[in-house]
Amino acid sequence: MCAHLDIDPLAGPLHPSSSGSLSSLFSTLLPLSDFTYALLTQIIDISLATRALNGGLIPLPDLLRRIERRRGIEEGAIGVDDVRRAVGTMDPLGGGYEVVALPGAKGSLALRCTTTALQSTDSSALIALALETGGRLAPGRVAAELGWTIDRVRTALQGDLVDSGVGWVDEQAETAEGWEVWVGGVVEWGD
Repeated sequence: MCAHLDIDPLAGPLHPSSSGSLSSLFSTLLPLSDFTYALLTQIIDISLATRALNGGLIPLPDLLRRIERRRGIEEGAIGVDDVRRAVGTMDPLGGGYEVVALPGAKGSLALRCTTTALQSTDSSALIALALETGGRLAPGRVAAELGWTIDRVRTALQGDLVDSGVGWVDEQAETAEGWEVWVGGVVEWGD
């Protein structure tokens, strides 16, 4: 809607504020402090900047380190709760980001971009690889072929293919992980 009206909801104040706090349209729609607004902006910026490296799944320790470096503050000044609170403020706008537990890594959290437009690059790479493998995508092979981390592979297979109905999980696969994904549209069915 904002694009059609040629309005930038993140652009500066609509009117001067006596307290000096942020008073843009964005902050009037959501109850954001200056801290939360700045943190949310940095989270989105870092997520987009690292998208090609991690497929939209950035471990929280890495995200926190990048934020602290960008702000020039000491380690530990920004916490997981700060990130969760900032990301949660986007829910009324449709979100697009969530804090998730990494599978297989007890207690490890990551920020995942759930915006479909940003996931399309990974989907395309997975489908291209599936065309070469007869529709079969074993996580270890995907990681080796595409140079991705196993966490990125799991997220891409589950989020981009399985959740969208393009792929199906085979939990009886004879792979190192004990599962693989079959991409239905490119499976080579035997005679």
